[in-house]
Amino acid sequence: CGLNRRPPDTYLAGYIADRGEPAIPILLTKLEQEPDELSQVSIIRIFELMAAKGLLRSRSDVLSRIRTVISHMRVSVFKDMASKSLEKMTQSST
Repeated sequence: CGLNRRPPDTYLAGYIADRGEPAIPILLTKLEQEPDELSQVSIIRIFELMAAKGLLRSRSDVLSRIRTVISHMRVSVFKDMASKSLEKMTQSST
């Protein structure tokens, strides 16, 4: 799987997002356990694609967990990138 590389292969993001609902728990676990912030941003972008496809509607629990990960980021560039993705997810999920 492309998530095991550093940084993850971003070209696989669409394929991972297409897995839909079954991928959400796996991605959340990976996101919360991943120490590398660039990898976290890559995972958050997968969630952004999922949200654009309508897969995160009524999933405030997912958005809340992503928000928590972002709040712990230390590198401002990565935090800004992740925050912008979260903002897009929030707009797509309403």
